[in-house]
Amino acid sequence: MTRGRPPVKTVKEAIGMAKIWGGVWEVPENARLPFDFVIFTGFCT
Repeated sequence: MTRGRPPVKTVKEAIGMAKIWGGVWEVPENARLPFDFVIFTGFCT
C-alpha cells in the first residue's frame, strides 16, 4: 500500500511513453489491481 497522493502526473507520463512502444490498456482506478496499465507489443505483454 502506498502513502500519500496517487502519482497521477507520473502515471500519465508513463502511459504516454508506453503508447510509443505499443498498445496500452489502462486499468480503471476502481479495479483495485496492483498496476495502472499494461503494454502490449508484438510478442510480449
